[in-house]
Amino acid sequence: MGVWVPYVAIPCVVLINLIAYASNENSWAWRRLRGARPGLLAVSNRAAGVSCQQRPTSFWAWELIDSSASVTSWVVPQWVLLALRLSALLFFAALFIVLELAYTLPGPTWLVYFTNWSFCAFALSMLLGSAHTAADMRRRRRRQRQLAGSAAATASAPATAAEAPEGQQQLLSAMDPADPEAPPQPAASAELALELRHLQGLAPAAAPLVAAGVPTTCSAGGAVPAGGAGAAAASWGLLAKAHLLAAEVAFPAELFLTAFYWALLHADDEGPLGSTLMVHGLNNLFTLADVALSGMPFVSYHFLALLLYGSTYLAFMWIYYGASGIWAYSVLDWSKSSSMLYYLLLPLLLAAGFFAYVGVACLRERCVRRRGQAQQQQQQGGAAADKAAGSSLELRATPVGGMLEP
Repeated sequence: MGVWVPYVAIPCVVLINLIAYASNENSWAWRRLRGARPGLLAVSNRAAGVSCQQRPTSFWAWELIDSSASVTSWVVPQWVLLALRLSALLFFAALFIVLELAYTLPGPTWLVYFTNWSFCAFALSMLLGSAHTAADMRRRRRRQRQLAGSAAATASAPATAAEAPEGQQQLLSAMDPADPEAPPQPAASAELALELRHLQGLAPAAAPLVAAGVPTTCSAGGAVPAGGAGAAAASWGLLAKAHLLAAEVAFPAELFLTAFYWALLHADDEGPLGSTLMVHGLNNLFTLADVALSGMPFVSYHFLALLLYGSTYLAFMWIYYGASGIWAYSVLDWSKSSSMLYYLLLPLLLAAGFFAYVGVACLRERCVRRRGQAQQQQQQGGAAADKAAGSSLELRATPVGGMLEP
């Protein structure tokens, strides 16, 4: 008999949460115990202009990451990312169709299970992601119209009447900043043209803004917030924060549940195979594709949100057991001494799921950097080839004898 289990399990769960909280260098506990010493921080991709050595000043480290990274892609158009998230919502709705065909419609106890909690969290993260992506697309279209108007006004209003053709030509050449033969251009016109091309998906983001003496940025790309790296935190509205935290909770929880189910619970499950594969398999394809295609950042300090989510479910499960006498998961029945092992393993498995996604995001950023370097080398090689071809044409046009007689 494991009558002692609740007296050990509950304090352990509380202690683990407190340790996770105290590990944040901006927590009250860390500042009291460790002073100004930096904590252990892992960020998959930082905002452009934020150096690897920069430390967070807020609890959730919003100023180190860029909100637009979660709704933009390095490999597909933005509408494809929106379509992926909307299709995940259709996938969520399809579960209930499968359950109806199997004559096992959800009853009043459907939300008793952590699987269904997390599947709803998965749908919520995709709903927030769809809203966030749509809002960003609308913002970009509005900004694109503003920049197009500014560019047209700049082109039609040169400094002097005599410079009108040249000024217009400079703005047109600014629309292609990679042109090695482009004449010098006003900085404001060039910046407007480059931002317009970036919003249209025709140019990469602006170069990171790094102060003198600051190590190079860890960011692999993404839009630079107006005003430089310091504006990253300001770009995090309520929708952007809710989207990222929901994804950082739901995606690792789904991965953890899939591994936990097929390792320990599959043999005792009598549910229909179709719905089982949907909530313990196919859903992970959507989450992995979302992280791989977007620039969604993962921050180690955000693991606390996932841990609080798992602990909230444990508290709910204990209350449900006290009211009904039924354990949602028999392996967590604290009348068995072996359940204590699972209570200790659960936070570790959640951490494994979370940092697996940190690894996926870091691998994605490595691919982004390699792709950017390859494109840069290709552009440099093309520019060098064009220059060599121009020099060859000049040599061929030079008369024999070197100089022409007057």
